[in-house]
Amino acid sequence: MIQNPLLVQELLERCISFISDLDDLSLRGQTSALLSCALVSRSWVHPAQANLLCAPHLTNPTTRAPGPSLLRLLSTLDSFPYLIPHVRLLALDVVFSAMQSRTSQTVEHLPFTNLHSVSIRVARCEPALQVLFRLPTLAHINIRAIVVHLSDFTGIWQHCTPSIRHLQLQIFFNFVTNTTQNTNDSRIRGELIKLASLQLILNYSRPAQEHSFDPYSWILYPFDLSQVEYLSIRDSKGASRAQFGTKVKLLDVYATPREPALDLSMFPQLSVFRISRVAKITPALLDTLSSITPNVRRVMIDLDYEDLDYDILGYWRSTRLRKAECPRLDSILSTLRSECVELEATPRGKAYKVAVKSFPKLMACNKFSLVPRQEELSEEWWMDLVKMM
Repeated sequence: MIQNPLLVQELLERCISFISDLDDLSLRGQTSALLSCALVSRSWVHPAQANLLCAPHLTNPTTRAPGPSLLRLLSTLDSFPYLIPHVRLLALDVVFSAMQSRTSQTVEHLPFTNLHSVSIRVARCEPALQVLFRLPTLAHINIRAIVVHLSDFTGIWQHCTPSIRHLQLQIFFNFVTNTTQNTNDSRIRGELIKLASLQLILNYSRPAQEHSFDPYSWILYPFDLSQVEYLSIRDSKGASRAQFGTKVKLLDVYATPREPALDLSMFPQLSVFRISRVAKITPALLDTLSSITPNVRRVMIDLDYEDLDYDILGYWRSTRLRKAECPRLDSILSTLRSECVELEATPRGKAYKVAVKSFPKLMACNKFSLVPRQEELSEEWWMDLVKMM
């Protein structure tokens, strides 16, 4: 007798998991479908709940963003603690503040047992964050922050778990003076935390801030960067790469006007290299590409990253890709020994149309691909690349 596949628990869980991956369903539609699955039978309840609560995206209750409200979901978990182990990825699209003390207190005492990833916007150190970051199961943290007081931000790492392996930081520095005195006293930690991947985006509200201090020693002080294998770094004042080790396998950088040429031979284990053309194609960018070694099997260049810059008279000008810039780039890329060269551009966009006609030598090598931009494929494009390695 052939057993009904829907009675095999492993197959049932696999089938229900596909609902969360349906692109043609909105978040509200996925939630409604999973709730309906939970009503079918007892055998459907556990997998439906697991997918429904696996990655809740919590938003500020005062906004009209889709998805369950923050307070309602936290209240549900508080009332039905047997649901808490289902939560593995927590996206808190809300800034903790004194006006949300009830929210912070709720997060503090919820005993998350399987939480693996936290994505959050934060303005200052809060007790709730320290509790979350102590969880022994936590391996991935993604923070977007406006830093006004350095001590407030660095405080979130006090007593954080050593299990953190993946860190994404998007920091906007917005302070008038660099008040770092006496803050070093609070940075007491024994063994540093070894990171496997790091994505770092730094911006500054005032040009003077770009030269007033070294942000790396402050925002990354509890972490050991020597073991980083997957590195994405963008610093509007020019990235400091001296503290990163030689074990990088995946490197993502931005060719800003202030960036000097990067000697990729510094990374003997590098196999995937991605660079975004923030400004026009400069000699420094070409020199960086010329240093690509034979062990780099995949080269990715974002041609469609547009920015605005000041010209010599102080007027804004676009840095859109121009056909006249491509011949030298075509010559260098066609001589690389890499297995694959991918040029990223928005389909049917202007950079895409320019690229189609501007790389004849590379096309003749039969290793050229014109693909959609990584950042447009997914909001989590960086972690998607890391998982592919």
